[in-house]
Amino acid sequence: MIETEDTANRNIHLAQDDYGIVAWMEAPKTFAAIHGSSDKTKISGKPKVKKIDAFNGLAKHLIGNTKNEALREVELTGRNMQQRWRIYMCRFKKTLNANHTETGLDITRRELARGMPIPQKLEQMCPYYSRKFYLT
Repeated sequence: MIETEDTANRNIHLAQDDYGIVAWMEAPKTFAAIHGSSDKTKISGKPKVKKIDAFNGLAKHLIGNTKNEALREVELTGRNMQQRWRIYMCRFKKTLNANHTETGLDITRRELARGMPIPQKLEQMCPYYSRKFYLT
């Protein structure tokens, strides 16, 4: 199989530290650019930031702050970050649903023996779950 640049970008996974993209989303302006806001449409003033421009900013932020050398070598684009954010959101929603519907969250006997609390299990299922939970 011939590996193209686009394929190479998709094969590099986010490390635990890279899930700090949630920290980037904690800024109200960037959160509103990605998810929209409840503000009324402004007639005048600065133009609204496009989603793809916000994701381009996220790509720059991630490359500048990552410890993952492989991630620095590829050229992440806004489109790549949009796809990664969608994947993270799917993981978050799955964890959120499990938190609301499951009683034991599939905690294994080994985890029970270690005394793993439920918040730690949620963070294991979705990195930065608690921070993202408070953003919504």
